Amino acid sequence: MFQLMIVDDEASVREGIALTVPWRQLGVEFVHRAESAYEALELLKRHSIDIVITDIRMPGMSGLELIRTILNTWTGIRCIVLSGYADFQYAQEAIRAQTMDYLLKPVRTEDLIETVRSVQEKLKLEWEQRAVFNQAMSNLVSHRPLLRSHLLGDLLNGRYLPRDYLRDQLAFLDIPFADGDEVAMMIVRLENEFAGYDQSSLHLLEYAVCNITEEIFGRMFRLWHYKDSHDFLVFAIKFDCEDESDVIASEAPKDIGKQKLIERLAEQLQKSVQTYLKGRISLMVSRWSDFPRGLRPLYESSVQAMRTRIGGDSGFFFTMTDEPKQAKADSLDELYRTPTLLHLLEAGRWDEAERKLLRIGEELAKSFAESREHWMEAFHVVSATFSNLAHQNGQPLACLLPQDVRDFRRTDDFRSVGQLTEWSLQVLRLLKEDLNGRTKSARKTILDQAKEFARLHLAQDVSLAAIADHVHLHPVYLSRVFTAETGETLSDYLHRLKMDRASYLLKHSEQKIYEIAAQVGYESTYFMKVFKKHFGKTPQEYRES
Repeated sequence: MFQLMIVDDEASVREGIALTVPWRQLGVEFVHRAESAYEALELLKRHSIDIVITDIRMPGMSGLELIRTILNTWTGIRCIVLSGYADFQYAQEAIRAQTMDYLLKPVRTEDLIETVRSVQEKLKLEWEQRAVFNQAMSNLVSHRPLLRSHLLGDLLNGRYLPRDYLRDQLAFLDIPFADGDEVAMMIVRLENEFAGYDQSSLHLLEYAVCNITEEIFGRMFRLWHYKDSHDFLVFAIKFDCEDESDVIASEAPKDIGKQKLIERLAEQLQKSVQTYLKGRISLMVSRWSDFPRGLRPLYESSVQAMRTRIGGDSGFFFTMTDEPKQAKADSLDELYRTPTLLHLLEAGRWDEAERKLLRIGEELAKSFAESREHWMEAFHVVSATFSNLAHQNGQPLACLLPQDVRDFRRTDDFRSVGQLTEWSLQVLRLLKEDLNGRTKSARKTILDQAKEFARLHLAQDVSLAAIADHVHLHPVYLSRVFTAETGETLSDYLHRLKMDRASYLLKHSEQKIYEIAAQVGYESTYFMKVFKKHFGKTPQEYRES
C-alpha cells in the first residue's frame, strides 16, 4: 500500500483531490494534506510517504523548492506537480528536476488517476530493482567462496570459458590467478577415519582441512580449492613469494625449488591433520603447468595417479615429479566435458546440445574413426542420455522414435561416424518436438484458466498479479507466456475483454452507465474516458447509435 500527500495552499484544491479520488481502489492507504511546503516537510519526517502532489506557487517555499529538498533528503519519493498554464515554464523545470509528471489546473479526476497509476508502477519497479540488487549483493558476500569453488570446478571439468569472461570473473571474485601463471595441482583425500561422520560434520572437517592447508601454505603460495565429484579436495597452487630464498633460508638450502617446498609442506599438512583432526589424508601433488590451459590436464593426470599409484591405501603421499610422463590415454574427452549432454537437455538448451553432439562426432572422426570400441562408448552414453530424458517426460524413448530410427540399436548398425552423428541429431530433434508439443499443451491449459478467471472477475481484481496467483505462476512468466501464445499482452486482452463486455451490456441491457462501469471494474468517470478512446464514442452515444 502507498502513502500520498497533497500540498496546496488552497483548501478547496486539497480537499477536492483528497475526497473525490477513489484512493483505496488505487492502493493508497493514507492521504496526508499540507497547506505549505514547510508543513509538508514535517509530515515527511514523521511518515513514510511515497508520492507527493504539490502546487508550484505557494507562500514561502515554492513547490519546486520543496521538490529539490525532497530529492536531496529522501530516496524513493516521487513528486507530481500541479500547475496553471501560466506556470508551464516552471513545469518544464520540474521535469528537469526529475519530477515524475505534472498536471494542469483545473485537474480532471481521470487524468490524476492515470498519472498516479503511472507513478505507482514506476515506484513498484524501483522497489523490485532495489530489493533484487540488495539481495544480490548480500548473496555475493555470503556465497563468494562457493562461487570461487564453482569457477574452479568449471575449469577442471572442461567447461568452455571465454578468455575475457574468465579474466572478469577472476577479478570479480578476487581470485589471485591470472593467464600465464605457473600452477600445480594438489589433491587431498580424506581416509577411513572420517568415513563415519554424518554429512554436516564431514563438511566441518573438510572446512577445517582447507583452513589448515591455507595456514601451512599461505606464507608462500596462493591457493584456490574445490570439492570434486570424487569427494577429493582439489587445490590449485600458485607460488607467491618475491624472494624464495628469504622464505626458506632458515629451513633449507637456498637452491631448493618450489616443487620440493610444496612437497615438504604437503607432508606437514598430513601430520597436522593427523594431530588435530585425528585422521589420515592421502595427498597427490602434480607437476607445474600454465594457467588456465594446463589446469584440466593436471587435474586429470592427478586423479588418474591417485587411482593407480595410491589406490585403496590410506595415508600415502605421492608426487608426480619422478613419474615419467606418459602419453595421454586414448579416451574420449568431449563426451564427458561439462556441461554434459544430459545437463544441456535438462536445461532445455537444445542448440547447445546439438553443437555438443557435433563436437563429439568431430572428435570420433578425427581421433577414433577406426575404433568401434570408442563408437560403442559414445553411442551408449548418448543413447542412455536420450532414454533418461524421455523417462523424465513420462514415456519410453522407443515410443518417440519412428521405426527407421529405432532400428539402430548397436554400433554395428552404423557404417560410419557420420551416420552415428546423424542418428544422434535426428533423435535430438524428435525429443525437442515432443517436448515443445507438451509445453504448448500445458501453456494452453494455463491460458484457458487465466482467461476464465478474468471473465468471471471483471468487476473485481483482474490484475496480472491476481491472475498469476490463481494459476500458480510468477506474474512475469505468465505475461511472457500469454504474449508468446496469443500475440497480445495480457493487459491488452483484459482491456479488450472489458470493452467487449461493456459494449454488450450497453446494447442488450437497461443498466445505467455507472452500473456497467462497475461490472467491468472501472470508476464511472474513468470508464467513460477509456470507452470513448476505444470506440470513438461516449457510452451514451454508443448506446443511442
